[in-house]
Amino acid sequence: AAAWSSPEPYFFDPEAFVLVLQDMPGTGLFELLKKTAEKPQTIQAKDIDWIATAMIDFLFKIKDLNVPDISLFQNSPLIPVMNRMYSRNLAIAESYGIENGEEWQSRAAANDGINATSSFSFGDFWPNSVLVDLENKRIGIIDWELGRTGHYGQDLTQMLANLCLMKYAKSFDGEAVGSLEKKVCDAWREKRGELDDEGFDFQAGLVKRVLQLSRVHAADVDDMGIILRQEIENSSALLS
Repeated sequence: AAAWSSPEPYFFDPEAFVLVLQDMPGTGLFELLKKTAEKPQTIQAKDIDWIATAMIDFLFKIKDLNVPDISLFQNSPLIPVMNRMYSRNLAIAESYGIENGEEWQSRAAANDGINATSSFSFGDFWPNSVLVDLENKRIGIIDWELGRTGHYGQDLTQMLANLCLMKYAKSFDGEAVGSLEKKVCDAWREKRGELDDEGFDFQAGLVKRVLQLSRVHAADVDDMGIILRQEIENSSALLS
């Protein structure tokens, strides 16, 4: 059986915009990776392996989701909002002394046209959209409101960018986050095999998300500029 699931819909009223879904067991991955004085170590190594594998299994399954009318998921009204958010990346890159900001932005923008009408993307794949049921070794994927067409690489690089910065944040168990980041990449490479990625620029996708998320984690991370430059330099090896 698959090690992931999504909430079962119980009731939907499109006119009232009401959707009632199954309550999923587990703890949000974002919260699970946080450390406290009482809990300096968060997820055990044996759990990191299956969580990473389940996350990649989900991404590869969802990209081929059979949607009766996939055109309904094209041209999400949230895309312009998100594009305005990403438009700040150039200024962020300049403020941290990151070279070739315009080139990174151009490369990332080219990804938006890949599978833009034919493949399904979850749309908001980050640690808070993953519930982890440690007892039953399953993850639940929640918050589907940003589901739309697009390449699965958008989801993958969003998750990796979050993990990339969280491993430096003082609020999180950096060792566990770094291990999960590596295991996700390992699971992706194994599952990817000879799959045709259709020209998706994973490195540019990751840099785009890391720059955007740097504003979110700025208060919790020391020397953000040094970290960004280091992670951008390492991004090619991470996603090779």
